Amino acid sequence: MKKLLTILVLTVMITSCTQRTEYVQASYTSTALYDGWECSKLREEYISVEEVFVQSSQTQGNFVNSDVASLKGQRVALRQSARNAGCGGHTVSEIITVEP
Repeated sequence: MKKLLTILVLTVMITSCTQRTEYVQASYTSTALYDGWECSKLREEYISVEEVFVQSSQTQGNFVNSDVASLKGQRVALRQSARNAGCGGHTVSEIITVEP
């Protein structure tokens, strides 16, 4: 009985743990969502997604890994779209701060 209880407790503990956000892989988000967007709009959207991502990282217990993966995918797509649009820079800080 004690062994069964131990296994049950360990199972609950393992399944209730969520991955840390840095270990969650980005899900694919198409850059087509952002085709035709101006640099200022891409910057605004990136900042918005980044704010939600930071909040989800801090309160990770309330978010499932798929939400984190989706946000990471959106960030990747937005950075690529900004590069494709010629928004300047190759780093995140350059892309979101350089005015067109």
